[in-house]
Amino acid sequence: MLPMHLHATASLNEFAKANSDVIEVVLRPGCYLTHDVGIYKKAQNEIFARNPIAKKMGEGLKPALQLWAYVQSIPEPDRAIIGLGKRDSAFDAGMPEPARHYRPGTEAPRDVTPDEGWEIFGLMDQHGIEIMILSLNAPAVQAVPDARKASELARRANDALAEVVAKRPDRFQGFAALALQDVDGAIREYQRCMKQLKFKGALVNGFSQVNDPNSAVYLDLPQYRPFWAAVQESDMPFYLHPRNPLPIHSQIYEGHPWLMGPTWAFGQETAVHALRLIGSGLFDEYPRLQIVLGHMGEGLPYSMWRIDHRNAWVKTKHKHKAKNRIVDYFNANFHLTTSGNFRTQTLIDALLEIGADRILFSTDWPFENIDHAADWFDAASISEADREKIGRTNARRLFKL
Repeated sequence: MLPMHLHATASLNEFAKANSDVIEVVLRPGCYLTHDVGIYKKAQNEIFARNPIAKKMGEGLKPALQLWAYVQSIPEPDRAIIGLGKRDSAFDAGMPEPARHYRPGTEAPRDVTPDEGWEIFGLMDQHGIEIMILSLNAPAVQAVPDARKASELARRANDALAEVVAKRPDRFQGFAALALQDVDGAIREYQRCMKQLKFKGALVNGFSQVNDPNSAVYLDLPQYRPFWAAVQESDMPFYLHPRNPLPIHSQIYEGHPWLMGPTWAFGQETAVHALRLIGSGLFDEYPRLQIVLGHMGEGLPYSMWRIDHRNAWVKTKHKHKAKNRIVDYFNANFHLTTSGNFRTQTLIDALLEIGADRILFSTDWPFENIDHAADWFDAASISEADREKIGRTNARRLFKL
């Protein structure tokens, strides 16, 4: 099986690079992972420099939980896990379960040299996963309003990811991170990633904040047409990944923070973004574009009929710019992954709507457990022919693996 989305690349924090005992640096919002007190102090100093009030969140907690609390207060683009290739049971005992679960261990899997310490290969082997495609976490580059800084961050992330892929190209491939705050720069970086780094497409975390932290600039807007032309020319897929709406656009969630993120806001935000792409006429201009949506399509397969028909008794022409029905583009220009949506009923609905040739198995690791994804998929009530397509052959074709 070939999971299409692994949120893991390199740290955004310079201090990690200065420590030779840091074996692996992996991006994930939530916590710093290390048993080395010196690394704690360096992490804390950087956190305090960015957010002086963060210290209050960790008072009275043991060190492991302090770091967890500190990082919870940092904006997502500045969060990272710093993992060492050693397991410290005392440290682990102090960490919340999600942190322990994804921490590198001491036992090297059979196909990894001990100095690499990548526990993920053992999980992949255990669950029949041959290749993972890695990407930068969300919202990352899209949440950096300064175009120059965003572009620099994207390039650094892509170079770091390329180094990881180069170590084990038989197990890892990569998606490019792109700073759409600068369209021309994003095109150049995209072409570099496709031609020089040999990445398998790009992953962008929804809208970009451009110049103003409160701005939300979507990819259907006219200034992005040259970018889409470059994507079509490359003949590689584009992964539209979720992010939360900005606070100024989130009034409907006020008082209900549990609805943010993957519970609801991720899917709603990304589904509307995808519909904007379709309704703008993008796929009439660039009919060979292929967009990948995670989480079984962010709820769109279930809504296709209603989106197109509205109230059938109203005999008025649709107001979007696309020449055909929305469902026609959905079936011709989109692929869906199973990432973070391990429910057979939802899979069957997606199969009926878009077909087995356009669905890809994915784990969404480390935000979801690999065993949960693989065990569910292996037992899902679908034909073996469809299981092979979704679990392997579709990915080989789409990503040219």
